[in-house]
Amino acid sequence: MAKTTVRIGKVTMTTHGKYDASKSYPQLGVVTDGDGLKCYVSLVPDNKGNNLDDTSKWRLMIDATSAVTKAESRADENTKKRVVIKTVSDSSETLLPWKMYEFPEMPSLNISLSPPVEGELNEWQFSFDSGSAATRLALPQGVVLASAVSVLPNMHYEVTILHNEREKKYYGIMVGWSR
Repeated sequence: MAKTTVRIGKVTMTTHGKYDASKSYPQLGVVTDGDGLKCYVSLVPDNKGNNLDDTSKWRLMIDATSAVTKAESRADENTKKRVVIKTVSDSSETLLPWKMYEFPEMPSLNISLSPPVEGELNEWQFSFDSGSAATRLALPQGVVLASAVSVLPNMHYEVTILHNEREKKYYGIMVGWSR
């Protein structure tokens, strides 16, 4: 990692990348631990061979361990929520957030969305195939698609709809390709 000099007020610190006990670090030299989640500053000049846990030689400035653990946990929870549901013949369906619905080829498809879970990012996903005649797709009133997409015959479509909690609006994207 290239050294980077950072000036904070009247103090200048230089980053030295990942800590290496065989190297010497200047006073106010900044290093990261092996995982890159903790950032330490050297309290003494010519700081060499001193363990990062030695508080007389190093000061922990940033510890992102908890934030990263929480983010990974949340990502795991959201991944677990994704369940593929095969809907065989219903042309009208109310979608639940964090589920993936796959619809077979059908002449029309009427989609409704279950109410969003307050305080959470809500995402509804579905896919469908359009046959030799284009599928008539009906989305809930108020869903704003990123671009005007017409359903064409003999295409596969993937649709994702997000609920913007702050604006209380639904935004979606629909992409299609030839089958």
